[in-house]
Amino acid sequence: MRVIAPGRVNLLGEHTDYNGGFVLPCAVNREIRINFEESKEFELYSEIYKDYVKQEDKIEGWKSYILGTKKEISKHYKTREVKGKIRSTIPVGSGMSSSAALEIAVALAIIKNRRAKPMNIAKLCRRAEHRYAGVKCGIMDQASVILSKKNSLFFLDCRELSYSYVPFDGIIVVVDSGTKHELSASYYNRRVSECKRRAKILGTKNLREAWEKRLELGSLDGELKKRAEHFFSEMDRVVEATDALRSEDMHKFGELMNLSHLSLSQKFEVSTPLMDKLQRKLSALCYGAKLTGAGFGGSIVGICEEEDIEKIKEAFEGFQIYFLRSTDGAWFSN
Repeated sequence: MRVIAPGRVNLLGEHTDYNGGFVLPCAVNREIRINFEESKEFELYSEIYKDYVKQEDKIEGWKSYILGTKKEISKHYKTREVKGKIRSTIPVGSGMSSSAALEIAVALAIIKNRRAKPMNIAKLCRRAEHRYAGVKCGIMDQASVILSKKNSLFFLDCRELSYSYVPFDGIIVVVDSGTKHELSASYYNRRVSECKRRAKILGTKNLREAWEKRLELGSLDGELKKRAEHFFSEMDRVVEATDALRSEDMHKFGELMNLSHLSLSQKFEVSTPLMDKLQRKLSALCYGAKLTGAGFGGSIVGICEEEDIEKIKEAFEGFQIYFLRSTDGAWFSN
């Protein structure tokens, strides 16, 4: 038996998910695959880390994503012990959410009830990442890994957990900066806390509520104000982007990606000088580009046409480049 879970890239709606906002990611044709069989004891071998993870192992490092997921899923569903091998074509730390893909793949491998609701599985995997990996992520990564559809972007309302699909058949280009981000050791959790404090000052449950009420940000200043400004403008960009895609206006969509990166760099301050340089370079060769994922390293994502591929390869010689397509979410295979 096997399960396959794709990676994902986020095209717009960065750092909005844990604020109850909108996101516009998609699953991509890079994947984690677990070939397994039922067993008396839990044991998976990772080809990436060249090591085994077993039930009795300490929950730390990369093993926390596997064992933490196993713990959370087992609290709510009947599960089985499995023995098998983990293979991956998702580059670790590049912003394609290898961690969420691993969590979803493990969940699908051990769960017995194949009629379990995908969003429920995504929520439990997110909880595992919070509790055991120490990353206070939103629901975007896990939900997009399991619920995305081919030739579409996945529009998700992270507060209501409602979603829809926006037609999209473009070529996605990802340029890996070579700077790996370690979310739990970075400023990611700090940004989550900052946003919560800003919402509290504004008298709302979260920044989503403040955006809906169109509250003035005059009560904030300095970094407090900049973080909220990013969220407000990014929410507007996701809404505009869905309209642009439905109108097949790729130039407008690319422009919104460029504006998103500028805000992430100047307002949310999760970019780096290298990421800014790569974004400027890539955006000049395609419709638009921005950092994808948490930031603090990782990758730049852009949207291009077939005729752009060779010039992008030439411009980014020495960097790892991926040309991707949107794909379906995770699935089982007997």
